[in-house]
Order: sequence, then C-alpha cells, then structure tokens
Amino acid sequence: MKNQELAAIFAQMADVLEIQGANEFRVRSYRKIVRVLEDLPDDVETLAGDGRLEDVPGVGEGTAKKIREYLETGKIEAHQELVSQVRPETLELLNLSGVGPKTVGLLAGKLGVTSIEKLHAALDRGEIGKLPGMGEKKIENIRKALDLYSAARGRALLGWARDLADDIVGELRDRIELTEIEPAGSLRRWRETVGDLDILAVPAPRKGVDGVETARGAVKAFSSLPQFAEVLSAGETKASARTPDGFQVDLRVVPSESFGAALQYFTGSKAHNVRLRSIAQSKGLKLSEYGLFDGDRAIAGTDEEGVYEALGLPWITPELREDRGEIEAALSGKMPDLVTIKDIRCDLQSHSTFSDGSCSITEMAGFARSHGYDYYAVTDHSQSLKIANGMTPDRFLMQMQEIDGLNAKSEGFRILKGIEVDILPDGSLDMPDDVLAKADVVLASIHSNFKQSEEEMTERILKAARSPLVNIIAHPTGRLIVSREGYSVNVGRLIEECAATGTALEINSHQARLDLNDVNARRAMEAGVMLSLGTDAHHPDDFAMMPLGVSVARRAWCAPRHILNTFSCESFLEFCSRKRARR
Repeated sequence: MKNQELAAIFAQMADVLEIQGANEFRVRSYRKIVRVLEDLPDDVETLAGDGRLEDVPGVGEGTAKKIREYLETGKIEAHQELVSQVRPETLELLNLSGVGPKTVGLLAGKLGVTSIEKLHAALDRGEIGKLPGMGEKKIENIRKALDLYSAARGRALLGWARDLADDIVGELRDRIELTEIEPAGSLRRWRETVGDLDILAVPAPRKGVDGVETARGAVKAFSSLPQFAEVLSAGETKASARTPDGFQVDLRVVPSESFGAALQYFTGSKAHNVRLRSIAQSKGLKLSEYGLFDGDRAIAGTDEEGVYEALGLPWITPELREDRGEIEAALSGKMPDLVTIKDIRCDLQSHSTFSDGSCSITEMAGFARSHGYDYYAVTDHSQSLKIANGMTPDRFLMQMQEIDGLNAKSEGFRILKGIEVDILPDGSLDMPDDVLAKADVVLASIHSNFKQSEEEMTERILKAARSPLVNIIAHPTGRLIVSREGYSVNVGRLIEECAATGTALEINSHQARLDLNDVNARRAMEAGVMLSLGTDAHHPDDFAMMPLGVSVARRAWCAPRHILNTFSCESFLEFCSRKRARR
C-alpha cells in the first residue's frame, strides 16, 4: 500500500514548512492529511483508480492531485521543491527524540545549527541555553537524544535490513545462476540493528567459462542492482555499494569449497570466532574464512556443519553465536531446543479502529487467520491515551460484544477480548476492575510520564504487575531502538515481581521496539517468567514482524515452553485465569 509512503511525504512537507516558519494553517493542513492517510483502511491506489479519492474526508482537490502525481510518477514535484530548500543534514536533526520542526527552525535561524555536528559544537559552547524556551531540562534532553542517536547512527533496524537483504538476494538470483547465496554478519545473527550487510555468493559453474570470469559476472550483476545509489568498489571477487540511505552492502564471491567456512567467519560474532579458533588451535588445526586446515590439507569448509563437526561441536544456530555460553553448552551436549516461527499459534498484541489501528477487527482477524494462527488478541488502547483514540469503558464493552458476535460465526479460530490498559503515574490502571475482569487477557503498559525517577517508575509498574487482572506487562522498558531510551526501571525487580505473581513480560516484536531485549528476556526466562510475543500490529502488514520477536526469544535461549504464543488457546486462557483466581 502507498498510504504510508504518501503519509511520510506529506509529513516531511509539514516539517519543512514548520522549520521555515510558514503559515500555521498550511502546516496543519499537511498534518491533517498525514492522519487521514495513516488511518485510511483502503489503498489509495484503489481509490484513485476508482475515482473515489475526493470522497475521502479531508482529501481536497489539491491533495488528490498530488496523490495522483505520486502514483503516476513516483514523486510529488511540490515536495521535491520544498525539501530542496532545506539541507539534508538539517532534516536529520528531526531524528532526535523530542526535537521537533520548531526547535530545528529555532536552532538553524538563531545559531546556524544545521547538522548533528553543529549541534554537538553548539552544546559544547553553551550556546543553546541563550535561546528562548531552552531551559536546563530541555538542553539535557537534547543532549541525551543526541548521544543515543549518535551511538546508533549508521545502523539500520533489523526488519528494514532483512527486507533489503531479501530484495538483493532475489534480484541476484533472477540475474545470475547461483549455487549458494546467503547474507552473513549481524543480520544473520538477528541483532536488533545492523551496521552493514555482508552477502556471500557462489556462482554456478558455466561451461567454457573459468572461475574468475564467473566471479566477475556476479560482481557486475551486483553492481548494477537498482537498490544502490552508489558503487564504492568493484573488483574480481568483491564489491561494495551504498543504498540511497547511505547503508553499505558488500558482496563476496567465494569458491564452493570455502563457502561454509566463509559463512561461519563472516557471520561472527568476533568473540564466538575467537573461541572457535582457540578450539582449532588446541587440536593442532587452523581455522580461517578459507576453511579448516590440518597443515596444508583442508579438512572442512564446504558447509558450516562440517566445520563445527570437525571441531567436535554440533552446529550452533547463528542467533546464539555471541560467546554467552553457547560453546560450553555445545561441548556438554546441552544446546537448547529453541522456539521457531512454526511454533507460534497467535499474536498477543494488536490494534483495530476501536483505537488507533487502521483496520476493523474483522479485517485484522482475517489477516491473523491467514498467517496460520489459531487465535489472536485484540488489545486496543484505554481511555487516557487520547492521542490513540483510547477506549472508554463503554466502548470497550461494545467491542467485547462485537467480538462475541464474530466468534459465534467462526469455526477453528478465536478472537480474544483484550486490552492494552495504561498504567497511570500512580500505578493504578486506566479502566475499572469490573470491566477488566470481563476481558480474556489484559496487557498493561506505560505511555506517559516517562521522566519519573527509577524508584517511582519501578513501583508504578510493580503495582500493575501485582494486580490479579494484569496478565502481561507490554514493552516493559519503553525504549525505541534508535530514537528513545527506555524509561528508568529496575528490570531485575520487575522480573522478580512477575515471577512471584505469575505475570508475563512481553517481547514486543515491532522492529522499532524489540522490548524486552534479548539479554533481559533471557534473565526473565531463567527466573521462570513466561514471555509473550506481540507485533503491536496497527495494520495487517505489521503481522509480518512476528519473526523479529521470535529472533529475540531465540537469542534469549527460549524454548517453546517459555513462550505463551506456543500455547493452545485453551492453555493460554488457563494461564490468564490462574492469576485471576487469586482475587
């Protein structure tokens, strides 16, 4: 769907106008169309094709013309002209959490701060505090956001990087015949962010063509891919290129007899590889990207399994290759039986048009069922989250009636009556107990007052976890991977409380969150806390992010028994009811 692409374009137009100090009416008009497009359940391409664009509330003749221009040409001339008036480095400042267009306009207009680097310098010189509205707290928040963004700069979210890798691999397979091709590096280990992309390939032999020429053909095909804006280098067996976003992708063409060794080497991690080389040395062997050698004789290297077997180890799944005990577990025969995407029977967090989702419950349920799920939970927001059209108690009761009606007509699939209830600043829940008691599942989460102290925030969440009506604490630390640090919470105390009360913790599978992270998820699992996976789907496309949540669970050493989503619907509801029985 083009809805989100167009929403991003109009949002950027509004941002630029606000940076320039344009008329507020123009800015608001663009913000309004962004909301319309984000909430629109229909595809704008379909509406345009049917001549129904102007029928959409909020879409006037001028907006419809711009939308059609984008659908026909892939661009909006007015957008390109507007964006050309602001330096790309200035727009990058909007990536900082809490720094909006007005602040960017103020920084640029008064201090000439038009880039991340210049903002660093202005902070160091103490100039920001001279601007109106820039108090000590605001400056500290900008400094924290800048530190967080700078640390993550140049790294891509896992979901985005995987989509890019799939596109590139698919394109190469279409253009040349390959016997092997595989992305390596942190992407293959399913790290939450990816610094660059390494792709290993083995071209198929061609009659009458030597190996060098075959490798050159692969490099040439890679260098001409439409995903790249710039080719940095192209040799006989290696090439590097950058996407329009500046993300680097490297291709390495390797001989078939070294593919397994190269895949192991370039997958990493560095610490895991150091351990493997140490084992090889203890056996009088040498391990490199070219193979495992006994003197000059290669004894393994064609496939990864053979490399690990020759070292006296079972194959270790890439997600575990972080030197966090996987070598010891492999040597002792105690490798975990990790959860897989095939084990997942439901999605335990999603949103509909009852709050801020883009589709009806019927539509979302249809997509969930098409994913092969046995059941799924509708968990719309509660009333205090007004920006997300949070439900009042009466609207929640209406939603439950609608779900009962849908379930009465459905066979072999169940929609759970759930809610994502806000945890208020004092730890109370944003919905009466007698209403929550009617739900099948209750998620509780933080969406406001992020600046409480660690003690206040921890007690706030602990109080919610103690409620017999709360089954799952959702996105427990509140982080957004590259744009917002989590709020201050003592995760260790939260894990202890959840273990004591039978409350689950969520691994939010949305690529921007992946919260809990793998380290804390493993701490929770080892403490006996059940974990749940939810894509936080606001649109059917979001269900596709479930593998990201599964990857966090795998990196946390979780087996199916640790993940609520592997339970049957009856077993999951029994888990929820056990805690409620304590009321």
